[in-house]
Amino acid sequence: MNSSDASRNETEPRDASPPARLAGERLEAWYRKSPPLASDDRRPIQEYNDRNLAISAATAGLLVVTFMSLVNVVIPVFGPFLASLLGIWLVIGRSNLIARCFSVLAALLFLTFKAGNGAMNIGMWNELYLAGLTMCTFLAAVLSYVLALVVPRAYQAPSRLAQFSLRGLGGLILAIGLAAALTRGGMTEFLQQPAWNVDQRAIVVSFIAVSVNTALVSLNVLVPKRFRDRKLFWISVGMVMVVTPAIEGSIFSNWFRIPLPIAVLGIAVLHAVVLMIVWSILFCLELAGAFRDEEDLPSTTTEAATGHWEEME
Repeated sequence: MNSSDASRNETEPRDASPPARLAGERLEAWYRKSPPLASDDRRPIQEYNDRNLAISAATAGLLVVTFMSLVNVVIPVFGPFLASLLGIWLVIGRSNLIARCFSVLAALLFLTFKAGNGAMNIGMWNELYLAGLTMCTFLAAVLSYVLALVVPRAYQAPSRLAQFSLRGLGGLILAIGLAAALTRGGMTEFLQQPAWNVDQRAIVVSFIAVSVNTALVSLNVLVPKRFRDRKLFWISVGMVMVVTPAIEGSIFSNWFRIPLPIAVLGIAVLHAVVLMIVWSILFCLELAGAFRDEEDLPSTTTEAATGHWEEME
């Protein structure tokens, strides 16, 4: 009996907060019997709560991504969004860079698996669709990398970008070459067509727009949590809800002869829905510890030069 209680106390530290229903004299009596814990005593409680929150966030994020991936097998519509999220994770994700590159490649191959046909002749591991998803991943990764260099400087915050070794740099160059080869190989015949019809142009522009908007939505996670403010949140919302809908609306309005206000409004509504979905995935991944934080950075130049961060989890 005592051993079970002791083991439970080790895994579930005592919480220092009073019960929610206590008030008045009963609350004062609780504080007299249970004095506030010292900072050293609070640390295990905080670590325990953070661990439970990370597990819950990882479960929620995994469920959302799994659902979108399964729907994408039947209706290939979520592929560009998930591919763009993979590009963001490739830039600021935790763990080995080369392992992330191979994980992204495997995920892209899975997302390319499908059933159905469309303007891009989407099929089982169709090279054209794989090239489109690779383009989304590559474009989102490049934009996220640039934003991750600029935005933290404005907030005088540490960057979430990796300080990788020569081995990691070599792997990154190979990954870029592979992405370029997949994109070029899959789109060669498509690009050699004398003219694109409206549907084909719309799909290409939509893929690019998805990557750009996903990178803009990720502005918040590019800065470590304790350095953020509401200004960054509203900048991200303004770019995704006002600036990009106006640009996309003008393009699609001209191509499909749709009144400009209706086109902009429809795209803004679509962006609002996508904004909530992408944020839910990004913040779940962040709570689960999928993104690098300032404490993950190498503490010395020697560690950075030898790629010590790659071994950190």
